[in-house]
Amino acid sequence: MELFKIEWSLSLLNKYAAIILDEDMKQYSLNKTQMLFIIHLKHRPGIHQDQLATMFKTNRSTVTRAVDQLINSGYVTKTIDEHNKKANRLALTETGFILYDKVMVSVSDWIDILTKNMSIEEKKMSIKLLTDMAGNACQHLGDERLAHIIKGE
Repeated sequence: MELFKIEWSLSLLNKYAAIILDEDMKQYSLNKTQMLFIIHLKHRPGIHQDQLATMFKTNRSTVTRAVDQLINSGYVTKTIDEHNKKANRLALTETGFILYDKVMVSVSDWIDILTKNMSIEEKKMSIKLLTDMAGNACQHLGDERLAHIIKGE
């Protein structure tokens, strides 16, 4: 029964995050995928577009559509990698950095909802446990690189 509770809870968290964050992101004309890309590009400027597809376990066409919309909105720039002419490097624009700060307010509000009535230690433990679980899932599926990124190694 406990295993069922873990899966069910993770599923509910994912669904509710989509509902709440998608609603918040509408004011910026972003969807949840684009929001995640904005956050990721802040911390990994110059990442290849294909790497986003790999890291978020999505297909290249989904990434291309999302990135093209972010470019058209003025949040992201795309440049051809000088070492690999077939690869595109992505980075936030100045407007993208401003958007990042706004997105993080919504993320922070969501985290506050999730961690309501938790002590600082419980919050830290929750983060550790969730990142360990995500890293374990990556390792199980053979993605050691992503597992190390998730676990902060």
